[in-house]
Amino acid sequence: MKFRIFGWHELTYKWIALLVMVALTFGSLKYHASHPTDDFVISIIYALFLFIVGIYTANMSSTVQNLFYRRREQYLNMKSLKLALSLEKLESLSDDSVKSFIITHQVFTARSWTPTEQTPRPIVRTEGFTYKKAYIELETDILNELRKFAQDIELGVRQHIECNRLKQKVRYINVSEMDKISRDVDAWIDAHLELDEQQTNDFKRFINLFVMTREKEIRRYEKKKEKFRKLNLKYVDKVNKIIQRIERTYGDRLKFELEEKHDLKYRLNVLEELITNVKENLLDDDDIERIVGDKLDDISSNLEAINSEISHLREDVEDSIL
Repeated sequence: MKFRIFGWHELTYKWIALLVMVALTFGSLKYHASHPTDDFVISIIYALFLFIVGIYTANMSSTVQNLFYRRREQYLNMKSLKLALSLEKLESLSDDSVKSFIITHQVFTARSWTPTEQTPRPIVRTEGFTYKKAYIELETDILNELRKFAQDIELGVRQHIECNRLKQKVRYINVSEMDKISRDVDAWIDAHLELDEQQTNDFKRFINLFVMTREKEIRRYEKKKEKFRKLNLKYVDKVNKIIQRIERTYGDRLKFELEEKHDLKYRLNVLEELITNVKENLLDDDDIERIVGDKLDDISSNLEAINSEISHLREDVEDSIL
């Protein structure tokens, strides 16, 4: 994944201003030491450069603040991406957890739909970051190899059961993950088969032989899973840094806007619920007045507040677009 949230000027303008000021101060002192009679000229030049740096800093600060609404949406998007990249599922690196992680991530970003299907609105929009080709290929390789191993071992298990006429506890034998049967074959046998001691030993030898004959493939597959886990660790760390930087840059303003947005959503939900109830119950004006009673003034006040909030939001959106 490649992240592109902040422009280089947002990240460096304060450092540029600081370096210019340090260089200017050092140069002025050095020049004054060699030309002590030119105090007036030095002070004029120093003040001029100080004025220019001040204009640059103020202009860049204004530019950063003008990007607030865009950064707010990117902040929320990064929060959603962090949720999609939750590494709890990758702690064990089991086939089931890795597959669940990849599929969840693809669903969150609407990458699990084919171009011919109607793609739903993604929970995590690919805004401010892109997926590298290598990452997508790694996801695909892991899923394909997992599917291939599961199909091969399931076919082998079914053939072994049929050839040896083993008694099944379940009607259909399904091996969705190879590691479930290879790492804990006793538990798998208890859940699926009824075997005597000899049959159990034969079945275990069959599973061990299957794993041994594919040892190189399995080792390569395990390395891919470990690489995938490390990549996502790096991406989560990057997402956290972006979130923290946005919080540092916009501070209380960001917190206030998010709380205000949440409050507006709550009010709109209350209003929508009231409208739904009115439609369902076909209430007339007298019924509504009887139900709300003394709260009619509060509801009117809330409606006015909602209207005001919507107007402010519309103005903010128009300003951010312009």
